[in-house]
Amino acid sequence: RSLTDFSTKDVSQRSFATTTHSRKDLRILIAGGGVAGPSLAIQLNRAGFKSTVVERAPTMKSIGQNVDIRDQARTIIKEMGLWDLVQSQATQEEGTHIVDEHDKIVASQAVDRKNGNSTTSDMEIPRGELARLFYDVSKNHTEYILGDYITAIEESAKCVKVQFKNAPPREFDLLVCADGVGSKTRKLAFNAESNVYRPLDFWSAYFSIPFQTYDGTWSRWFNSYKGRFLWLRPDLTQKRMRVCLSVSHPTHPSMRSQATFAKLTTDERKKICHDVFADVGWKQIDRILDGMDATDDFYMSEAAQIKMPKWSTENGRIVLLGDAAHCTTQLSGGGTTLALIGSYNLAGSLMQHITDPRSVDELRMALSSYEQEHRKVVDQADTLPQSLICPQSKWGVALMRTTLKVLDRTGVLG
Repeated sequence: RSLTDFSTKDVSQRSFATTTHSRKDLRILIAGGGVAGPSLAIQLNRAGFKSTVVERAPTMKSIGQNVDIRDQARTIIKEMGLWDLVQSQATQEEGTHIVDEHDKIVASQAVDRKNGNSTTSDMEIPRGELARLFYDVSKNHTEYILGDYITAIEESAKCVKVQFKNAPPREFDLLVCADGVGSKTRKLAFNAESNVYRPLDFWSAYFSIPFQTYDGTWSRWFNSYKGRFLWLRPDLTQKRMRVCLSVSHPTHPSMRSQATFAKLTTDERKKICHDVFADVGWKQIDRILDGMDATDDFYMSEAAQIKMPKWSTENGRIVLLGDAAHCTTQLSGGGTTLALIGSYNLAGSLMQHITDPRSVDELRMALSSYEQEHRKVVDQADTLPQSLICPQSKWGVALMRTTLKVLDRTGVLG
């Protein structure tokens, strides 16, 4: 159901009038401890369900690129009672400057503090900080299995039997795959990876470097030819600068194959960044690459789309959530917002349809309702064409800057 059809108050207060069973009897396993998994755990608890989260990482690390919270997700965070807490961890970035090689401002866009609908949202927070915050809120009512992952799944109409790498096998009534765009559980459960995982030949590296006083409160966005895009973003809460280095259609040999790239060490991946970005000509590049060499929060991956024809299995015991279900690519910037809305809708659909935790028919109806409603939201998500933000030619970069300058001077950028 949509946000206007039920509220968190409805979720928490609806009773099991027709059964002696409790919602807590529905055994739910969530694979993935990023943003989608722990946020779902919170929503499930508010609806009277209990859940278990399994996360491959041994600890919940506070690292990752900036994410923003927009649209209906803002209402959800407020209804969860977490708006002030999330805002306390926000980066406090005040806007975005488009700059040239000498760091001269070409165009600017300030934060839209009323609706958050600007390049920089008024609610920007590092992904790892948001995931850690949800973990801290949910850990007292949710079982967490850290440093482990699912190795095998056996699904029937009765239950889902799960084998872990370390923990003993267990049975669950519902498995939620929320472990990201490269979801391992999706591969085990649906066996259709070649048809749904669509790499875009758009690569990004994320890390942080020390904050300097002259960095100020605005981010700096720089483009170079050969499809290269660099974003230097202040995180005033953590006193760091968040860096994104992106390249569209790279020619580097180590980026031509996912299989080759997957075997590389972190140092080897940093070396790729030196090879690809050292000659962009930006005044900040030496500082960025030196800082990258010294940082321990480096992460690099290729953007991809996930296009699943159906988000749940025929037996109704396994369902996908977040990027594992519908990644529109990192270019859209809406992954976190969609994950939060999806978690809300999934918990709400379970609340609406489950009166007997033993009924697989009710579970199937709940998952069908979740997918029907949430696909409407996902289908409206925007995806920016790579050519618009990463021109391949020097002429293309110059045209983009000229266009943005005109838009800025005429007030279109805000």
